[in-house]
Amino acid sequence: MHSNYKKIFFTKDFDMDMIMTMDEQGKKVTVTQRIKGIVTKINEIDEIKVLKEIMDSAQEMDQGINQQ
Repeated sequence: MHSNYKKIFFTKDFDMDMIMTMDEQGKKVTVTQRIKGIVTKINEIDEIKVLKEIMDSAQEMDQGINQQ
């Protein structure tokens, strides 16, 4: 094996069942999701370009949570 070779494992398909219960203004809300996915064309995209304005205005995901 070449010294620069790195073995990578890609997810090709998945099944996900998720049940979330949230407290929304004193009422419990339950969301049930069943998601099935298939990933294709791995490594077929050369480059993804994001506009500078988008990058400049981006926030960490947890920055928008719990802000009222």
